Amino acid sequence: MKNHLTNPARPKVLAAIVFFFLSTGCQVTLEEEDSVSEDAQDAVDENDAPMYSEDDDRNEDLSFGDEDALMAQGNLLIGELEEGARRSPINWRELEELLPNRLDGVPLNLTEGQTIDFGTGLSSVSGQYEDEEQEVTIVIADLAFLSGIAAHAMADWIGEEIDRESDRGFERTSIFHSRRGEYPSYEKYHRDQGHESCELHSWVADRFLVAISGDGASMSVCEEARDRISFRRLERLAEADD
Repeated sequence: MKNHLTNPARPKVLAAIVFFFLSTGCQVTLEEEDSVSEDAQDAVDENDAPMYSEDDDRNEDLSFGDEDALMAQGNLLIGELEEGARRSPINWRELEELLPNRLDGVPLNLTEGQTIDFGTGLSSVSGQYEDEEQEVTIVIADLAFLSGIAAHAMADWIGEEIDRESDRGFERTSIFHSRRGEYPSYEKYHRDQGHESCELHSWVADRFLVAISGDGASMSVCEEARDRISFRRLERLAEADD
């Protein structure tokens, strides 16, 4: 089978990104901030004169306004992280129960899961459905340590308007409507010389990322996978943790 979209390592990618964010992101930010502060202090020591002319005085209020806005955004992000840190991740074995036993006639043949809960919360499970014609991977991730804008940063399509289409496929964001609710979604489909690939991501309960990818699979297969995952069950799991 051609490997245009997915590969065996793909289910691990999301967890690796999140773990890297947790272990290095804040440290790098602080180091960069210290470096910038040291450079600014060196410049002041070398030249005690202000670094702007009298002509720039009229822009002083604007500069302080921009700085205040950035600080407010930073404080908001910190608050979101602190709020998320108070939540415990759902154990990956509970998420595993949401994976369909079969998909488009193909049985679930590989499952991987992990839960990380030491000061932060992350849990993810992935299921793979593969035969000679297609390979479909479902990832369900509980980003318990994030909320609001911090969580949206991990799925940068949330809140964006994307609508591209050609004779070979499309890419778009939308709102998936079900009997239980409305969920931000991202869809991507491509076909080339008879080969198809699809991606379908959904954001549930401002906490769970459901990512489905198919190689050799039509968009209808990705949609079937999404429809067979109980978003309502995910919402109940989130409600029980609040």
